[in-house]
Amino acid sequence: MSLDLTQRIRELYEQASRMERGPFASAADRDRARFLRRDAQRLEVIMHEPQDKRRRELARIHALKRDLRLIEDDYRSLVGMFSRGRTRTARELDSWERGQLIKHLASRLPERIPRGRWVQPRITLPEGRWRMGRKVCAMLAANGRGHRYADSMARHMFHVDRWEHLVAWQLHDLIAALEIDQRRRSRA
Repeated sequence: MSLDLTQRIRELYEQASRMERGPFASAADRDRARFLRRDAQRLEVIMHEPQDKRRRELARIHALKRDLRLIEDDYRSLVGMFSRGRTRTARELDSWERGQLIKHLASRLPERIPRGRWVQPRITLPEGRWRMGRKVCAMLAANGRGHRYADSMARHMFHVDRWEHLVAWQLHDLIAALEIDQRRRSRA
């Protein structure tokens, strides 16, 4: 790992010196070179910090990601936000940024984390339907059912192959059917 970081640091410094050299270097090139040098310096700090602390923080970030059930795109955008667009991976965050990300993710945790298998939508639902989609996922997880069950219900009720492709009124009917199934299972 340190070999990868060393190589990346060397590449950043070389890029910065290439941008500053030459009679045609503009102010934008010099600014970009300054940013490249700053990134290289951050990577040097990451490389020399205690590895066990860094590993613990990365493990904590990934555990919080799992507990919050974040989808990959949301997680990457959060990391990008805390690094100010510099990176989308937690591996390249410095210790202050990792601490801020851990603090932010921990503040979003509920008092009690629901246990059980979590079912997540296989595709990103449009803006108007994502709440109902999350409710369908929560009901499937609470009932111990998977996507196949919801897919077969959608196929039977609406002749649509996947439940994620249902429109709002169809999702509403699917949720009602899942509630009926939940009541039926709790009586048995």
